[in-house]
Amino acid sequence: MSCTCIICLPLSIIHYNKHHHLHICSAALSFIQSFAPENVEAAELVDQTYFNFPWSGVRRSNLPYALEPDFTGELSYDDPDTVHYCPLCGWGNDQPGGPQDMGSGRCARTDLRNLRGYTTFAEPGLFVNRETKDQQYLWCRKPSADCSASAGTCMANPSECYNENGTPKTGYTPIQLEVPAGSTPRCVNHIGIFEGYQTVACNMRAAGFGNCGTYLYAGTSSDTCAPWLQGGSMGLYRQDTGVGINIPYVRHWSWSASNKRMYFSVYSQDQTEAINLVNSVFDNRGNTTHPLSLRFETFPPGESFPGPDYNPGALDAVTFVYGDGDDYNIVPGAGRRRMGSSSRDYTVFTINWWQNGAKLTPGKSLR
Repeated sequence: MSCTCIICLPLSIIHYNKHHHLHICSAALSFIQSFAPENVEAAELVDQTYFNFPWSGVRRSNLPYALEPDFTGELSYDDPDTVHYCPLCGWGNDQPGGPQDMGSGRCARTDLRNLRGYTTFAEPGLFVNRETKDQQYLWCRKPSADCSASAGTCMANPSECYNENGTPKTGYTPIQLEVPAGSTPRCVNHIGIFEGYQTVACNMRAAGFGNCGTYLYAGTSSDTCAPWLQGGSMGLYRQDTGVGINIPYVRHWSWSASNKRMYFSVYSQDQTEAINLVNSVFDNRGNTTHPLSLRFETFPPGESFPGPDYNPGALDAVTFVYGDGDDYNIVPGAGRRRMGSSSRDYTVFTINWWQNGAKLTPGKSLR
């Protein structure tokens, strides 16, 4: 495999493949030349004060995960709960404190001296337990005293419910998924076969939530900062044992504040089989005092839970190595890493030369 780099900062592109071969391509800063005449009138109009090198990136469908080490230099990817991943929001949404910030600034736009020197893009197959992914799909009850009496207007969709860090906004209450104490979900047929699968109406939520139909299909994602969920699967799981089922879509989280029904489909075309499956997996008759808490989860394409042979170290990955700290004190200005998704199947990765002192005047070179 060959690699070509045309770049202007100390940076290497390292490619790891499944056979653990390593390919490195690097280029160090030698000079940048401005060919504008030195005596040009109004020279300040042709001063160069902002560069992208490289303006590069990866296909989002091939390499949907971005990983960066924490501030100690450690990169964790084995445990889905501790993966050092970066949300990949739309380009321009990487401001500090924004949705790509992760609460620590690690994945937002920032000077290279604040990072640990590299960004890795990995292929599908990695597992990431994104903290906000459950909430991104769950509708909320608005902070209104008469919400239960106004079932048609009291609900807010996920984009209205949550703060940028994934916590519910003050007064908003996400739908509580649960099976009543001492009971099964008591599923019944809903509308028969829809889009190829049997639909059911089951007692699987707390009462008091109004109309919120979503038609949420597996393979779609309302979490725009998690491209690895596109084309994936979703499911409902018991909080006590972790046992659950995959589901092709959610028709309505809730329809009436007075009942406890959730409307969804299962991967079956037989009505009796579908009803028995849900009732048996989420049977809570053995607990007569407490509801059975449920969780809703999404997974990458073709996956449900990491199996016993899960080996993220064998995944294909491409790494941009750009150095850190004192590497960028040899020239004026500052180096900054930015990344984000685009409207195409493309994640942009770039390093900016910018800030005070980053100026290349007519006829001059930067060495």
